[in-house]
Amino acid sequence: MQETALATEQAVGLHAPRWGDPSLAEISALQPSGPERAELLEQYYRGLVSPCIDRLGHRFDADVTARWRASPKW
Repeated sequence: MQETALATEQAVGLHAPRWGDPSLAEISALQPSGPERAELLEQYYRGLVSPCIDRLGHRFDADVTARWRASPKW
């Protein structure tokens, strides 16, 4: 429970300063869904999934981490 509270506190600290910021509408990754956005998100995912699993994967079952490593089917 303490880890959840700490994670929530960190998420608030990360997102609160820009909550409602109109300049966020100019960021391509935050635009409405479409083929270009799907491709961009897939690139982000592919770049981040391995470091995430390297750091946190030991906390999950092998089938979960295997699914994360599998190519996303968007």
